[in-house]
Amino acid sequence: MWPCLTTRSADCLDFHETAVWQLRKALAAAYRAGAESTRASR
Repeated sequence: MWPCLTTRSADCLDFHETAVWQLRKALAAAYRAGAESTRASR
């Protein structure tokens, strides 16, 4: 989705346009990964 998450001190490089549905998909994937990780460690 984003090539880099470090600050590069340029607005065109530091701020990314992301559609709401892309953000929702990424958050859902992160949530599932965390839930799976918790189940696996029990």
